[in-house]
Amino acid sequence: MTQAGILDGDILLVDRSVELREGDIVVAEVNQAFTVKYLFTSPEVRLVPANSDHPTIYLSSSEELNLFGVVSSSIHQLRTHNMA
Repeated sequence: MTQAGILDGDILLVDRSVELREGDIVVAEVNQAFTVKYLFTSPEVRLVPANSDHPTIYLSSSEELNLFGVVSSSIHQLRTHNMA
């Protein structure tokens, strides 16, 4: 989601209290795999990546979708931490 300003290693703040709106960036679980994508519901439910090199996920009624919430902010790490 770098094209949306979310970089690898960012910490995402996810708001579960807001009502989902068309085009929100969401944290979702699809068939037991987590993803962060734009949510669109019309004319069909789909999760769209910011990077067009990745595929859009079109959801059928047989797929399991669990929406955790709307990404409200991301925190960029300015210093990497060595764990050694």
